[in-house]
Amino acid sequence: AKERAAAVESVFKNQGMDGIYALAEHAERVDDIGAILGESADVNDYEVLPAGLQVERGGQRWLVQSFVRSRFLAKGWKWVASLGIESWTADDKLNLMLMLPFRSDIWYRVKYILEDSENEYWERVYVVIADGEREWQYAIKRLLAAKRGYSVLSNVLRLKGIADKDKALISFETLKRMAKEGCVEHGDSLTSYHVQKAIKLIQDSEDLSLKQKVMIEWSYFGMFSFVGREPLSPKSINVAIAADPKLFYELLCLAYLGKGDKKKARPKLDDQQSQRVMLAWKTLHYWKGVPGHKGDGHVDAKKFSSWIKAVKALTRKDGRLTAALIVIGNAAAQLPRLQKGFWMDGAVARFLDAKVNDKALESFGAGLYNARGAHVLNEDGAEFLFKVADEGRIQKRRFRLHGLGPPNLGPVGRDGRVERHVLRLERRHTKPVLRQHAAQPRREQALARPVDVREDGELLL
Repeated sequence: AKERAAAVESVFKNQGMDGIYALAEHAERVDDIGAILGESADVNDYEVLPAGLQVERGGQRWLVQSFVRSRFLAKGWKWVASLGIESWTADDKLNLMLMLPFRSDIWYRVKYILEDSENEYWERVYVVIADGEREWQYAIKRLLAAKRGYSVLSNVLRLKGIADKDKALISFETLKRMAKEGCVEHGDSLTSYHVQKAIKLIQDSEDLSLKQKVMIEWSYFGMFSFVGREPLSPKSINVAIAADPKLFYELLCLAYLGKGDKKKARPKLDDQQSQRVMLAWKTLHYWKGVPGHKGDGHVDAKKFSSWIKAVKALTRKDGRLTAALIVIGNAAAQLPRLQKGFWMDGAVARFLDAKVNDKALESFGAGLYNARGAHVLNEDGAEFLFKVADEGRIQKRRFRLHGLGPPNLGPVGRDGRVERHVLRLERRHTKPVLRQHAAQPRREQALARPVDVREDGELLL
């Protein structure tokens, strides 16, 4: 280390900063050279600054930053005051502040040193808030004002001194402002990870309303992953749809044409309208659970029946009933099986078993098989699961429900009729229809569309 320091000092003495910059072009650790200069008493500050603040090449700039930080950490603000920065240009002052450590004593002085350039500091500074920083809230406020949402999330989610409930509230405010105002930072896979982690905190928060959670989930619907080891689903949206039949109907009207609409000229949609239509379709397609679902497979029969009645009343008038039944059947296929007794709640089973709901039953059969296989009973009445591939990997563009033959159903309880319906579909080798649309990304096309929606309602896209 002493020999390295002596060599650097020798180059500086004989060739000045030009020699140091040339040395930095071939050095593996440029920051070490800057630190050696900063620790050397033989180096005059004015030989490096402010001229060194104007270099643009990455290695040279990193060298100057290491010099500045080394001097500042050793001598503090007295060293800054000795530089006579009052006579420097605004750009030189800004570059000096950007090279100093990111901590509260810097933040509060920036306002007085930079004056009109203060906002530019918050837009450009490299952000790493240290654990134990007491004034982190001030930094968060200024970063949000500078539209640095990704930096806020990456730091807030990392800090150990912030409780999860506070992280959820900060994440909500950050994502809300990003959705409304945008973000000056470029997103990548790491920022996507931070956004998904923030959404999980928001979903689990007890301090945020359902309306607030739904707003965030719709704004960042593209962040959800519905397959894989750790799927992230729009839980709040699912709850909101199950609680409000009018919301379900509004989404249905966005995604599907009604009977009267088919006679009119197909509307030409701009990018924003197309985005809304696709968001409505994705929301309905990936909707999990049913109204009245209690989370354990059981369903509140009164809530379920009331919701179904309201939806039918809304959709029967404009020809969207078939589309509604298809969506409901596909959602019912995602219900978890009961821990005790038959594998489906009786309220849902009776709905699917009704002749007038055949479209929902067909959608349920295909959705069930596409999601996790087909339920059958062996001759002893015991349940087992038939699969064609590993769970999570059943993503066929086209598939057939394998005919298993008529097994001995045995004592299946009062809802045995639904079991026979599903097996009936299998014996017919039902082939779900895959609906393709030019404006719809191929990876987002419906995987299980058991009937042609054009019968009563046509997809708007």
